[in-house]
Amino acid sequence: MTEWLSEDGGNGARVGADMKPVLGITVEPDQVHDLIGQESFGQAWHGFELPGFVLGDRTWDETLSQVQRGISHVRDILPDDVARYLPETDTTARRAILDSLVEQLKLTVDYGVKCCTLELGIERIAVEHREAALLAREDLIKRLLPVADSLDVSICLPQREPCTPPGAHFAEYATQLVTTLDHDACKLTLNVFPNELHTLTVTELVQRSYSHVGVIRFFYEPGIGLRLDREQQLIWARALHLRRYDGLVVFCPLVKDRDKFCFEADQLLGLVQEIWLEQNREFDTVDGT
Repeated sequence: MTEWLSEDGGNGARVGADMKPVLGITVEPDQVHDLIGQESFGQAWHGFELPGFVLGDRTWDETLSQVQRGISHVRDILPDDVARYLPETDTTARRAILDSLVEQLKLTVDYGVKCCTLELGIERIAVEHREAALLAREDLIKRLLPVADSLDVSICLPQREPCTPPGAHFAEYATQLVTTLDHDACKLTLNVFPNELHTLTVTELVQRSYSHVGVIRFFYEPGIGLRLDREQQLIWARALHLRRYDGLVVFCPLVKDRDKFCFEADQLLGLVQEIWLEQNREFDTVDGT
C-alpha cells in the first residue's frame, strides 16, 4: 500500500492543524497526466478531486506518486445512478450496496482522502413524503458513520448554492440532515455556482453554512464566458480565513476538452496564487506562524 503525503508531511491533503483551506482541482481520470505535466502544478494544489470508481484501481498509484499528491476529495463515492435511489432500494439490494460502499470507504485510507461526497437524491423528495424520506436517509448515513469515523474521513451530502429552482422545498434538506445527525464525520459539500449568486452574498452564505461544511466546490463554465470573479473570490478567501475554515476548496471548471482543460487549469493557477495562497501567507503573518 502507498501512503500519500502532502507538502506539510501529513497524510494525504490534510492540513487541518494549519487552520487554512486545502486547495484542490477536479479532474477527469484521463486529465491527470496532462495536469501533472504542467511545471506549475505543484505550486498550488494539495490534491485532486476524482470520481469514486478510481479507488482500488492500482494503475493510479504510479500516477499519483509522481507528484506526491493524493486524492483530497472523492466525488460520487457511489455511481450517481445508484446512490440517488439507494434510500428507496429494496432491503436486500440496499444491504449489498451498503456493504460495497463500506469497502469503498476503506479504500480511501490508501489515497489520503479527507472527504467523500455521497449523492442521495435529496431533490427527489416529494413534500408529502418529506419526513419518511429524510428518516430513510438519516438511517442510511448512521450505518456508515462508525466506519467513516474510524477512517477519519467525512461523508458529505451535496447542497447546491444557489438552489434551483429558487425557494425549492428541498433547498435545506442536506443541511437539516447534517444538523440532525450532528456527527464530525458527516458534513456538507457546497456546490457553489458563483455566477448565479445574485441575491445571496458570500458573507451570508459562509455565516449560514461554514460550521457544517467539509467541501466547497466552485463551478464555472469558461467556454460560455463564465469565469470566477477575482473580487468575489477574494471575499470568499477572506471570509473563510476569518472563520479559520480548514476544509477543502475545490475548483471545478466545466471543461471537457483536454487541451482546453490544461489551458484553463493554468489560468486558474494564477487566480489561486494571487488570492488564495496570498491569503494563506497573510494569515500566517497575522497568526505569527
